[in-house]
Amino acid sequence: MAQVQINEFARLPFRDPTPVLRDLRKLEEGLETVSIDPRLRRLRTGGLKPEREARDAALFSHGMAQVLGTKVFVAPVEADDYDFVTMWVADDTQHFCPVQLKELVPDDLNSQATLRTLLEGLSRYAPSLNTALAVRLNRAGHIEFADLELPRIPFSQLWFFGCASADSARWFLYGDALADPKLVRFDYPT
Repeated sequence: MAQVQINEFARLPFRDPTPVLRDLRKLEEGLETVSIDPRLRRLRTGGLKPEREARDAALFSHGMAQVLGTKVFVAPVEADDYDFVTMWVADDTQHFCPVQLKELVPDDLNSQATLRTLLEGLSRYAPSLNTALAVRLNRAGHIEFADLELPRIPFSQLWFFGCASADSARWFLYGDALADPKLVRFDYPT
């Protein structure tokens, strides 16, 4: 990573994802008895896309904290090849990782979308030695990650994450699928 990019990342407003996710959960619970458009409840309007992506960035960062064994902070900032940046400290060194976020949307939004077509569509991105890809699997069902045939991915790492329980209390993170992948399960912060 170039020093110029490190300096830019060091100036970003990083946040701890845990309190953000807790606050979002309180808001969701407070809205359970309110009659609102389901698209609003699911953050599925064009105007709420930044909030949906910020929530996904916080979930991914919270999961990465379980993988790395240290707090991972997040800064939603969009550039050409990334949607947010993560930051953590290990061995007294500050580390940054820009992350491109993609989503396999729920069936009711696009039943024709597949993980394979989503991954194959990434060829339009320039190869990056620094940017990781995080794919939110937002569908019911089970994926055998070990059996996935991955097309060429122009990112340094590939991570999959999604909800693992009907009540959204349990989540999973699988990756780095391009290296030595592991499946990690974690709880939504309460």
